Order: sequence, then C-alpha cells, then structure tokens
Amino acid sequence: MNSHTVIYVLKGNAKQNFVVIKKAGSEGFEWVAFRTSDDAMKNNLSGRLSMILWLPEDVLVNSYGISSDDVRKLKYNRQELTVFSPASRSARELRKDNAAN
Repeated sequence: MNSHTVIYVLKGNAKQNFVVIKKAGSEGFEWVAFRTSDDAMKNNLSGRLSMILWLPEDVLVNSYGISSDDVRKLKYNRQELTVFSPASRSARELRKDNAAN
C-alpha cells in the first residue's frame, strides 16, 4: 500500500523533494509529517538493510546532488536500520491505548 505525506515545516529550511535525507539548512529543520495511511510501505534508505549501500558512490552523488563525503556517511556511518531512530511509542500503540481507556 502506498501513501502520501504532507510535511509542515515548523522551523528552518531543507531542500524540497530530497528523498534520501532531509538535509537541514544552517537554521536547522523541524517538521511535522501527516501520512494518508498508517500501513504505508516504507523502504529503508539508510543503514544495514539499505539498497543504497550497494549503489556506486558516483550514482548517488549525481542522482541526489550530494557530496561524495555525504554519500560515504550515508552508506557507511549508520548501523541502525533506518535514518531516524524510531520514537519510543508509535501512533498505532497510542491509538490502542486510547481505545482501551
């Protein structure tokens, strides 16, 4: 299943349509994301299970307009399974708790 995401920027700036990472500007970047589906398919874009790990550096540099140094950081500096560590509780868990109360 697919979904759409609307991102509302609270503070700072970042490049638009930048799928690999949200690279913040000098002011930082804070946002809230609204998804149209809780069960949307998600792909790992970074970390141990990422397909990006197997793509040549030059392909990533030219495709996404990031430096070779940033590509190496993205490919090799993360042992997590995702770019951002998950929150302590998911939205689904919170809804279950609220429904039980």
